[in-house]
Order: sequence, then C-alpha cells, then structure tokens
Amino acid sequence: VLVSAGWSVLRRDRLALNFLLLFWLAFGGVLAFSAIFVERPFMAPVIGVFAFWFVGLAVIQLGAVYSWVYESKDFAERIAWFLFWVSLVSMLFALIRFYGIWEFLRVYSPDGGTGRLSGLMRQSNTFAVLSLLGALAFLWLGHIRNWPIWLLGGFASLYCYGLVLSGTRVIYLLYVGAALIV
Repeated sequence: VLVSAGWSVLRRDRLALNFLLLFWLAFGGVLAFSAIFVERPFMAPVIGVFAFWFVGLAVIQLGAVYSWVYESKDFAERIAWFLFWVSLVSMLFALIRFYGIWEFLRVYSPDGGTGRLSGLMRQSNTFAVLSLLGALAFLWLGHIRNWPIWLLGGFASLYCYGLVLSGTRVIYLLYVGAALIV
C-alpha cells in the first residue's frame, strides 16, 4: 500500500487536501501528543501505532489520487467490489472452519476459541464489521446494476447468517440499516 500510494502521489504534481486528510492529520497530532506526554499511551508499541497511522495516510492519498484518474462512480464501484470479495472470502473460510468441513484450512483460518464465527482475523467483532461492509457494498452494487431480487436476497441471507453466528452487537447496525432501507 505504501509503495503504490507513494508512486501514485509522486506521479501527480499535487497532494489531495480534503476533510478526511485534515482529520487524519489531526488524529496523528493527538497520537503524537499522547506518545510524548503520556507514560504508556497505547497497548501496542508506539512504532506500530504510527505505522498503522502512516498506512492510513497512504490509503487516503491513494484513494484521492485514484479518484483523480477515474470518475468517482467507478472509484466507488471498485471499492465496493473489493469490500464484497474480501468479506465473501472471509465469510466462506469462517463458515468452513466453523463447521469443520475442511480441517486442513485451520492453518489459514485459526479458531479464536470463543465458539463464535470469527473469520480470517480471529476476532468476531472485526469480522462482523467487515461482513456488514461487504453486505452493504453488495446491496449497493446490486442496486446500481439492477440485479435480480433472488440474488440479492441469497447473499443478504448468507451475510445475516454469518453476522448472527458471530455473536456480536454489530448485527443491530444491520437491523437499523434494513429498517432505513425498507
């Protein structure tokens, strides 16, 4: 991500200055202030926190540069496809591991030990958020491409099933979203 963001930004003669970038820079300032003046500000090593912050900065710049090259609808559609495929792969591996269908896949999708569906990340809350984003991205893609209702309903059922098995409170966001859509 860092290399592709740097390459994309260097190909352009300007940086993308937007509200998200300003917010992210302010967030980095808060992190730096905490790292300097608080004895143990983070549970992770400080260098790891700033590495993740820098990756976030690179992703923001990469997204902005990408949106200069392509129209915003194309950019949004590509992001939606990415979210859908990543969440679908995570969901399928999680269900395969949860039901013990292919034991050799336990290496790639380890058990979190909670009895809940946890996906590839071994954390059920993060898996639920990824699944929710993937489901919303799929529904949006179905809306703009006019896919049949049986296809939308089938994938929505799969995602709802995975969210329920994850045992997380993110499912309430799905209920609110469904109520707003209906």
